[in-house]
Amino acid sequence: MVPDFIQGSNNKQRPAKRHYLESKYDGIYNYNACRVPWRVAMDYIMSGDHRSKEFVDPINKWLRETTANNPDNISAGYTLEGDDLKNRNFEALSFISSFAISAMVDIKNQEWLNKLWNYIINFKLMDFDYYDNSIKMLNLIILSHNYWTPNE
Repeated sequence: MVPDFIQGSNNKQRPAKRHYLESKYDGIYNYNACRVPWRVAMDYIMSGDHRSKEFVDPINKWLRETTANNPDNISAGYTLEGDDLKNRNFEALSFISSFAISAMVDIKNQEWLNKLWNYIINFKLMDFDYYDNSIKMLNLIILSHNYWTPNE
């Protein structure tokens, strides 16, 4: 897992301290970091760069094991060790739909990807806020292969 923000420079990077920029969650996998699996996986989907696949493969493995292949078990935030955040007993499409994009990098994830798709499309706009719905929409464009790849 990666943190929302990183402090330091050169060879001394570290997860940000609490309240570094936004909240007590700045140094953990939260609402900023949840977009990382989507963005890195999309790099692999568009460019084929295996470094990106190698980055998201362990995330996919961990997520499938942690959730017992049940999208309903995806948490809205994690510690950097991959543990659920205490008192976060709710769903967030920004996390769920971003993990769906990361599942696209390997055909072995197809059944899991199908579960995520079915889970995501069943939520109505009124079920979530602007942030979650915006990320859901962007990710549904990718999941449905309705995105375009710029010419090089």
